Amino acid sequence: MAASTNSRIDSVQDQVSPTLSDVELEVEKKLHFSHHAGLRHIGYRIDGGTVVLHGRVPSYYLKQLAQVKVTCVPGVERVDNRIEVAVN
Repeated sequence: MAASTNSRIDSVQDQVSPTLSDVELEVEKKLHFSHHAGLRHIGYRIDGGTVVLHGRVPSYYLKQLAQVKVTCVPGVERVDNRIEVAVN
C-alpha cells in the first residue's frame, strides 16, 4: 500500500510547474553563488521558459559552464547564451 501512495505523490509532484520566481531564484543561485567567480557577474533575463544570458567572461569554458548550469534548472526550456568571451 505504501508503494502506491508514494508513486501517486511522485506523480503529482512531477506535474507541478515551477513558478517564474522559483526559476529566477534557482538561476540566481546557479550563477551568482557559483564557486566560479567569473559566473557571478553574468546577467540574465527570463522570457517564458527561455533564459537569456548576457555579460562577459574570460574563457569559453565559463561561457559554456553558465549555459549548462542554467539548463539544469527546472522550468527552463531553452537558454539563449549571449555571453561574450573577453579574450585579452
